Amino acid sequence: MNTITTFVYDVRNELYKVKWPTREHTLKMTLVVIITTVGIGIYVGAIDFGLTAIIEKLLIL
Repeated sequence: MNTITTFVYDVRNELYKVKWPTREHTLKMTLVVIITTVGIGIYVGAIDFGLTAIIEKLLIL
């Protein structure tokens, strides 16, 4: 039981040492992730659309 108490105490002390991001920084990084995800989605979607059109033309001929 003593080791569990020591572990919880150590974890709590380590959490106090963590430098948590500010709200502003978190919002900025979230926006970067959203924009990047949408951009990659559009890019992959365009490639998929283009390759699908090419394959359909090759198979129909």
